[in-house]
Amino acid sequence: MKKIINYFNKYIYSIVVLILILVPLGTILIQLSRIALWRLGIPVGDKTIFVITAWKEILLVIAFVLVTLKSLIEKKLPFKLNRFDIFILVFSLFGLIYGGFLIRKINYIVFGFRYDFLVLFYYFLGRSIRISRNEFLNLIKKIIYVAIPIMIFGALQTLILPRGFMQIFGYSNTVSITGNPLPPYHLFGDHIVRAMSTFAGPNSFAFYCVAVFFLIWFFADRIFKNKYLKYLLLALTFLALVFTFSRTYIIATIVISFVLLIAKYFKKIHAPAYFRKYPVIILTVLSFIFLIVVNLSPFAIGRIAKDINNENSFLFRANSSESHLFMRELAIKGILEHPFGHGIATSGLATTNVGEGVVTNPESWFFQLVFEYGILVFIFVFALLYFLIGLLYNIYNKSVEKTFFIFFLINIACIFWAISFLPAWYEVGSIIVWILFGIYISNFGELNHGKKEI
Repeated sequence: MKKIINYFNKYIYSIVVLILILVPLGTILIQLSRIALWRLGIPVGDKTIFVITAWKEILLVIAFVLVTLKSLIEKKLPFKLNRFDIFILVFSLFGLIYGGFLIRKINYIVFGFRYDFLVLFYYFLGRSIRISRNEFLNLIKKIIYVAIPIMIFGALQTLILPRGFMQIFGYSNTVSITGNPLPPYHLFGDHIVRAMSTFAGPNSFAFYCVAVFFLIWFFADRIFKNKYLKYLLLALTFLALVFTFSRTYIIATIVISFVLLIAKYFKKIHAPAYFRKYPVIILTVLSFIFLIVVNLSPFAIGRIAKDINNENSFLFRANSSESHLFMRELAIKGILEHPFGHGIATSGLATTNVGEGVVTNPESWFFQLVFEYGILVFIFVFALLYFLIGLLYNIYNKSVEKTFFIFFLINIACIFWAISFLPAWYEVGSIIVWILFGIYISNFGELNHGKKEI
C-alpha cells in the first residue's frame, strides 16, 4: 500500500514540475506545434487548436485524477481543508451554477470557469503535494533556471532582434490581431519593440518577470553558491521587465522593492491596540477600499492621457490609457443595465474564445466578475480578501522565519494589483505563485506550525 501511495505522490509531483517548467514556454510551444502540424500536412482545425492550447488544463485534470485515486486508496483527503479552501470551492460553485444559469451555454461555462476560477485549482494541486525542504528549494531552482534564457530572449527582442523576428514562430507583426494562438506584436511608440519573450504579449511576460524577480530576491542566496549571481540575475530580470514597458508591473516592482529596503531599518513596528485586537478585519476593510480605488483609477488616468495625448508617455500612454477608460465605461454601462449579472464568460478573456465574435474585456478581474455575476460579487470579493488575509496572518504568527510569508504576501498583493488593470488572473505568473503557495501551506505553513520552516 505504501509503495503504491509513493508512486502516486511521485507522479503527481512530476506533473507539478512539468507544469511549472513548461507554462512560461506555453505560447511559443503552441505556435511551434501549429507550424509543425501545418508542415506535416495535418489539418489544424478548431478542435486541434483547442487540444493544443489546453495542454496545461489536461495535465491539471490528469493530476486531479491521480489525487482522487490516491485519496480513495488512503480513504482520506490529501490535505485538511482550511477556511480559505472551503471559500474557494463555494465561490467557484456559485460562479458555475449562477453564472451558468444566466447564460445556459456550455462553451461559455467551460471558458468562463477557466478564466474566472481555474487558477485557484492549481493552488489545490499544490496543496496535494508532499515534499521536503530541499525538494522545495530545488523546485524554485528549476523555475529560476528555466527563467534565465526566457529573460535573455525578452531583452534581445527589444535591444537587438529585428521587429519581425517573432513571425518565425507564427506571431503576428501587427497590433490588430487578437485571440489565440496568434498574439499581437506590441510596440512602444512607433518603433520600440516591447519584450514578450515566449509569451502571448508583454504584459503576460511582465507578470512572470515579477514572480521570478522576487524568487531570486528571497531565495537565490540559498540556491546558488556564487553570491554575485543573485545580483546579476536580479539585474537581468528587472531589465527584461523594463523592456516590457508594462506600467502596472514596473511600478509595482519598484514600489515593493523600495518598501522592502526601507523595512530592513524598521524591523519592529508596534501596531496600535485596536489593530492588534482586530487585525484581519481591519486589513480586509483597508484592502477592499484600496482595491475599489485602484480599479476606478483608470477613469482618471484615461482622461489625463486624453489631455496629454502622447503615445510615447510611459505613465499616460494615450492609446492604452484611453482604451482602458473606454472598456471600463462599457463595463459600467453593462453592469447598470443588468445589476445581477450577464452570465459566466460574458466578460474578460473568455469572450475571445466563445466563438460569437463579441469581445467585452474591461481588463479588470473585479469589473469582469461584477459584469458576469452582478453586485453579489462584492460580498464574495470581500470574503476572498478576508479568508486570504486570515490565512496569511496565521502563517505570519506561526512562522519562525518570515521569508516565505513576505514572499507570498508580496506576490499575492502583486496579483491583486495586476488584476485591477489587466485580465491577468489566469496568467503564468499567477499559476506559479498559487502552486508554490499551495505547496507551502501543506508542507511548511499551517500543518507544521513553523517547525519545518524554510
